[in-house]
Amino acid sequence: MEPRAARSRRRAGSRREQEDRPSGGGNAEALGGPDLVQWTQHMEAVKAQLLEQAQSQLQELLDRAMSEAVQSYPPQGRPLPTIPPDSLNNIQKPSLKKGKVFINRKSLLDELMEVQHFRTIYHMFIAGLCVFIISTVAIDLIDEGRLMLEFDLLIFSFGQLPLALMTWTPMFLSTLLAPYQALWLWARPQASGVWALGAGLGCVLLAAHTAVLGILPVHVAVKYQLPPASSCVLVFEQVRFLMKSYSFLREAVPGILRAKGGDGVRAPSFSSYLYFLFCPTLIYRETYPRPWAASSMPVSSWAASVFPSLPT
Repeated sequence: MEPRAARSRRRAGSRREQEDRPSGGGNAEALGGPDLVQWTQHMEAVKAQLLEQAQSQLQELLDRAMSEAVQSYPPQGRPLPTIPPDSLNNIQKPSLKKGKVFINRKSLLDELMEVQHFRTIYHMFIAGLCVFIISTVAIDLIDEGRLMLEFDLLIFSFGQLPLALMTWTPMFLSTLLAPYQALWLWARPQASGVWALGAGLGCVLLAAHTAVLGILPVHVAVKYQLPPASSCVLVFEQVRFLMKSYSFLREAVPGILRAKGGDGVRAPSFSSYLYFLFCPTLIYRETYPRPWAASSMPVSSWAASVFPSLPT
């Protein structure tokens, strides 16, 4: 009987503990409630204090800025500060004077020819070309008994070449005369009415020049069914003349504007434009650097440039 009584007492004690646990948690929550309320009130007070300080500092900064603005305001009768015209000219001049500059320097091939390995490869290609020519001539002499010059493909490709040259002539003349004449009509100083008439005539010349370059070569190539090489000659010259004309006008107009402004830059000369049409460049300049003249070039230097393997 005693063990049963002990077990019953233990069960009753465990039940009492389970019943007391919720009441203990509720007491803890009840005890923690006032602390949370106090902490929330403290944070609200700190936030209000920070907002007041930030508002006061911002108001002080605004008042200081307003006072400085009022002090810097010019008095009555005094003109407002303006930007001097010299500074505007200094700002605009670099944009007008920007451009590529031609300098005397070695070409990429000249720099590569200074490398011994590249010279060796260059001489190997020349030797291979000579061997190929000799073998072709020997085979023709052995098999056919004569030299077989197979120029049929070349003759076909450059067929109707006189017609292509006749078409190229008006293209060249329009490029030579129309852009330069249009620029001259626009640049010459005259009365407003005469200048407007000249500028309009220059625009008509440029439009006619563009129409000639854009329509004439295509019309001739399509109508007369020009062979590939002759058609390529006309198309390539068409693009080259258009690019040359655009470069001439683009580079010459700023110089004329500076000349009108009293900078002392003269208008381009016809000889410089004519030289530019045949010069291997697409950027127009009045003069180009020439390190040496063809007539004053030594024979030894010419031989070294043509035949690098020969001693000079």
